[in-house]
Amino acid sequence: GDAGAGMLEEGPERERFEAEVEGLKVARLVQRGGDAARLQQGPAERAGAQEGALVKLAEVHRRQRAYREEAAVLEKVLAVRQRRFAARAPGEEAVADAMVDLGTAYRNAGEMATAVFRLREALAIRLRALERRRGEGASVEGAIAAAAAPFNRAGNQCAQQGRFREALDMYEGTLAIYGMSSDPDHVGAALARSNIGSVYQQQSRVRESIVQHNEALGILVRVLGPGSVRVADAKVSLGNAYQSQRSFELALEQYAEALAIYQAEAGPDALGLADVRNNMGSAYAEQDMFERAAEEFEAALAIKLKSLGPQHISVGQTHSNMGAVYQSLGDFDRALERHTEALQIFLKEMGFDHISVAQTFANMGIVYAHKGQLEDAMTQYHAALQIFTRKLGPHHPMVGKTQFNSALVLRQLGSKAEAKELFKKASAIFAKVLGPLHEETLKALDLAVSCY
Repeated sequence: GDAGAGMLEEGPERERFEAEVEGLKVARLVQRGGDAARLQQGPAERAGAQEGALVKLAEVHRRQRAYREEAAVLEKVLAVRQRRFAARAPGEEAVADAMVDLGTAYRNAGEMATAVFRLREALAIRLRALERRRGEGASVEGAIAAAAAPFNRAGNQCAQQGRFREALDMYEGTLAIYGMSSDPDHVGAALARSNIGSVYQQQSRVRESIVQHNEALGILVRVLGPGSVRVADAKVSLGNAYQSQRSFELALEQYAEALAIYQAEAGPDALGLADVRNNMGSAYAEQDMFERAAEEFEAALAIKLKSLGPQHISVGQTHSNMGAVYQSLGDFDRALERHTEALQIFLKEMGFDHISVAQTFANMGIVYAHKGQLEDAMTQYHAALQIFTRKLGPHHPMVGKTQFNSALVLRQLGSKAEAKELFKKASAIFAKVLGPLHEETLKALDLAVSCY
């Protein structure tokens, strides 16, 4: 037959097969403890050989993206290194390396609590080792960025998952490592401070967020100069923090300075420009300056369409923002056109069961209600309510808000009994989230009573 029959072509299947074969070989080597020649070695040499075989097996698991299996093997590597080096200073960095590798494996496996535990252990050793080397007169400058990187990456992943305390631990560990440098102005330290500021902002610790973003901006200006794109990024982050504080004048000042840098350094079609214009639009909208907001959103949309294409989620988000602005201006036909554009993109890119789809249905319901198309409004509210309830739970404020808006339409349609029930359900949610004496709670209760 054909000599090539049955052979695997180059590609993922062959890579997986070769990784599995290699893994079996390494596992057999570990199990046997090495060949006859290595059996003549002393304890230290045998431990080193065992560690090498385990590291190789962990690499096989990592290539196969079998991260839990990788972590299990790396736990054995850590145990070997701890026995080999005990508390000896020259070997403590090898122990820290094993802990960092373990933390990365657990992070890739989605086991963030265990990842952070191992990384905290590694951080303590890293700091001790850097302090010792500095005390011995050795330079630590070249080691700092590499030592800090795993902790910053772990912080980013924790922040994305809403694990803010652990994210702050990792970012503060990153700063502690950069603090070992003789020069406090490091770009990495600035990025860590910016990340801390972003976490504070998500925790509604806005003043602390502004302090961190200002510190980051100062470092970047000193290191990179005032015209750097990274300086523009930092100004956007600081502007976002000011906007969260409703300090709109300060926010717009930062956005305008960032805009000038992006235009000079990145060109007229840079996505950074679109993000800044989008943020400026939001700041104007929050001040009820809707015409200015519409101008900024239109400018952002033009850049995004050119850079990302018409079906990108970010384009859909800008359509949605513009729909809300036109809604506030009372231009309901244009608002509906924009929300429809956004809905088509969100449905295609994210599927029906997504919060952005639900929010768009809800916005379209409001527009139809204003246009007097009450049956259409109810259709949109019903779709939004189904998704909000599934994704957020029955007691979320968005559920209450949609029930409230639905009740308003039902009352206009003459379905007072149904309207009353929805007003009562909305008031119960508002009471739980906003308090029993909040104006939204009392308004819903008053409208429920009026439905007789």
